[in-house]
Amino acid sequence: MDKNKTKLPGGVIGNSRMLAAVSPQGELIRLFWPHIDFPQNAAQIHAGILIQHPCADPELLWFHEDIWQHSQTYLENSNILVTTHYSPELGLKVTQEDFVHPQYDVLIRNFNIENLNCKKFFGSFACYNHMKVNDMERYNTVLYLKETDSFLHYFNNIYFMLGSSRNPMGFQCGSPKGKDSPLIFLKKGLPAGRKYSNGISASAALWDLGYISENWTENITLFLAAGETQEKAEEIFEKIKSRDIKELRSEALQHWENYLKAGRSLYLQDGLINKLFKRSLLMLRLLNDKDSGAFIASPEFDPYYEQSGGYGYCWPRDSVFTAWALSLAGHESTAENFYYFGAQVQRKDGLWSQRYYAAGTTAPCWGDQLDETGIMLWGIRQHYLTTGNYNFLLKMWDTVKKAAEALKGKIDSRTFLPQPSFDIWEDFYGISTYTTAAVIAGLKAALNTAVELKEEKLITTRAEDLEKLCRSIRMALDNFMWNKTEEYYIRGLINGLPDKTVDSSTLGLIFPFKIIDYEDEKAQKIIHAVEKHLTCEITGGIKRYQGDEYIKGNPWILITLWLSICYFLTGSRNKAKKYFMWSVKHRNHLDLFAEQIDKLSGRPAWALPLAWSHVMFILAVLLMEGENLIDKN
Repeated sequence: MDKNKTKLPGGVIGNSRMLAAVSPQGELIRLFWPHIDFPQNAAQIHAGILIQHPCADPELLWFHEDIWQHSQTYLENSNILVTTHYSPELGLKVTQEDFVHPQYDVLIRNFNIENLNCKKFFGSFACYNHMKVNDMERYNTVLYLKETDSFLHYFNNIYFMLGSSRNPMGFQCGSPKGKDSPLIFLKKGLPAGRKYSNGISASAALWDLGYISENWTENITLFLAAGETQEKAEEIFEKIKSRDIKELRSEALQHWENYLKAGRSLYLQDGLINKLFKRSLLMLRLLNDKDSGAFIASPEFDPYYEQSGGYGYCWPRDSVFTAWALSLAGHESTAENFYYFGAQVQRKDGLWSQRYYAAGTTAPCWGDQLDETGIMLWGIRQHYLTTGNYNFLLKMWDTVKKAAEALKGKIDSRTFLPQPSFDIWEDFYGISTYTTAAVIAGLKAALNTAVELKEEKLITTRAEDLEKLCRSIRMALDNFMWNKTEEYYIRGLINGLPDKTVDSSTLGLIFPFKIIDYEDEKAQKIIHAVEKHLTCEITGGIKRYQGDEYIKGNPWILITLWLSICYFLTGSRNKAKKYFMWSVKHRNHLDLFAEQIDKLSGRPAWALPLAWSHVMFILAVLLMEGENLIDKN
């Protein structure tokens, strides 16, 4: 079983087709292709140095191991990840660059090795590759191809070709668990030259570094090219390996700089906030599947569902927030492509399922969430209001009609509340306050779209009847969900009975749906209840709801930013800044935002990077820049 199955990355790299997760120590722990969510093709991929000692066995030192001191950063305004490994004992410094070429599906790993002291020795560069192509350890094959001096790992229609511009001094294919394990031969410094392995397969190679003397420097670059056929993988590999690393790096830098220049610039923020804003935009691009338009929540890190239901999927809800933020930040086409993806995956009954694979098929689910259909309708309207793209609205009209009719059919004719479904956090089945707000917002958006297009009815429902229904649901929201005694909105109803849990998702009545006006006293009551009952006493930050036990019940960055935004909109700018800066403080060493912060240590605790956390940061920054987010209609 994969030893990295629940290991959080330090950073991620990619090109919106290939996505790779890299540990804080520079270890490549996951590699997704041909989509950014599935399959995951890496089991163990290591790089290191083999040192030859006189009259002793060779010493194999992997760069990700604790014998090195590690530091890590992104090159400015790019998704090129640089990890530095330094050994005071050996006097060796290794600068490792990892990036995916923006045009070709090839992972590029460049290693610059320096000897900074007077110790001298013979050495070799070592590489070990245990692949599980197509997320399948069995049935894999690896071949060593002499004509290209590369390894070919493949299963079914997924092929990876791995090698360097330099020829290796030795190689080995074999089973990671067998007598022919490439690791065994690597550690001896004597790869036996076996050219193939079937089943659970791995490969390894050594490249001669020669005599490592004082002030010696050597550079080696590895390429991992992907293709649907051997010919395609080989074509990319041969095209890239003949290129100079400086030229490849320059192309990647230029690509990401052009991406940022195409978007919005900030004018009022200091250097740190501007830097985090750019990093958020760069990260969201990596979490967007270029071929389909889908956004994933986070690179998958819990594939066996040991502590969660998984994260490497496209949720309509999260994706609407993401598309909205990107559209406001000037990346309108990326946002628009998501809605076209949404139109393609919409069910025949007009609703959207809980989550999807990036390729467009339904992902593992455990029940409908009506808020997702509501926010899809709301998001389509917001995208139009942001961009003014009338043709987009025309293209989405059939989608809007089907979804609005489906939501209308989910309203209880007696209570005027939505029928029970899973809530925003997916662990409460009932009629939640947030879902009710999302349904109101979605139906109002559909109504306004109909008016915009001069459509008198959807499919069977007249526009004026839809308007009356929205008013009835709004009244039911207050009648059933407002706790008059304690003056706050409850979590919702279970089997018709009130669940009085204080839940942070009630902030949705203020933002983004504006069911409650900012000046309304109830807005202050919502904010007060969330802050009073959900603040983490040890590290600060805001938790999801009372009694939350998921991953220890930690505070969440996205929720803390949600509260910050609501404080800003209701005029409490000092409180808004307090929670905003708490979130900024709790980014990781690469300026990435996790889902949660450990309530004891204050460190990133789960799902990193999380798209929704970066999205709420972008929205908070745009508000501070004076953007009028939701009053355009």
